[in-house]
Amino acid sequence: MPTSFHLRCATRFLADEEQVRALTTPDGPWMASLREKAFTEWRHERIWETATDAVRYEDRLTFTPIAGKFQAIAVERLLQRHHRHLAGQLPSDARATAMSTLRVNEDLEDEGNSGFM
Repeated sequence: MPTSFHLRCATRFLADEEQVRALTTPDGPWMASLREKAFTEWRHERIWETATDAVRYEDRLTFTPIAGKFQAIAVERLLQRHHRHLAGQLPSDARATAMSTLRVNEDLEDEGNSGFM
């Protein structure tokens, strides 16, 4: 049975929410084609959290890659690279750029395992 993963990647922008939303537009048609060929499951949620001095932008993905954990790690690295690229377009907090967590999307608490990779 293929393994499902959960990935979060966030960056703290020192800009207003409108600027951050304009920069983080939805995926193009090429991404839909890739998802259909490389993943059996793909859910992508974008979150914008506004604070007094910044906007935290987070991508949340739940996906099942055809090629397993190595493909999952590649997706994490690609998303980190994307966030670093975005951080170069607007002022951002260097200490809070492309912060990511990748974990197996299973309930592993009973086994004493957090599921983090």
